[in-house]
Amino acid sequence: ESAETDLRQLITDISSSGNLVQDGDPVLAAVINYKLTDVQASGVPVRCQVDVPDDLKEHINVQMVSILLGNLLDNAVRAVQEDERAADEKYIDLKLSVRLGTLLIVVANSFDGYLRMAHGQYQTTKTDQQNHGLGLAAIRQIVENQQGDLAIETTGTEFKVRIKLFLENLEK
Repeated sequence: ESAETDLRQLITDISSSGNLVQDGDPVLAAVINYKLTDVQASGVPVRCQVDVPDDLKEHINVQMVSILLGNLLDNAVRAVQEDERAADEKYIDLKLSVRLGTLLIVVANSFDGYLRMAHGQYQTTKTDQQNHGLGLAAIRQIVENQQGDLAIETTGTEFKVRIKLFLENLEK
């Protein structure tokens, strides 16, 4: 609770000009803005569609969602940075919404088309495989623990992750 209070104060202190997301849950907005602002400034198109209530924390563990978003966005940023195509050929799309008692998270990004797989699982392309490649595994574990749904799609040079998490105490 103390950390959340500190983070909310920090969010209040930061000017919202130039931020990709200014509405909805302030903790999630801060994570999204922190992770994506620099990549957008580098010329990579970033599209964010965030439609979540301000009181999202009443219905789901926002810190857990922040971990999911952080891992997803880290992976997306790394993928577009490693892609050697021109900046205008790359992109990151984020959709975060609440519909029919669920939180939907969709992150799609361009990538160079190269994927490393082993035993049906995506593997890191980083040289130090011992200390990397935990992001998708952590995401999968969190989603399973929440009894949510996770789908990963790849087509050509697009990597897309869809997550559905069920909300509690929702009056809709």
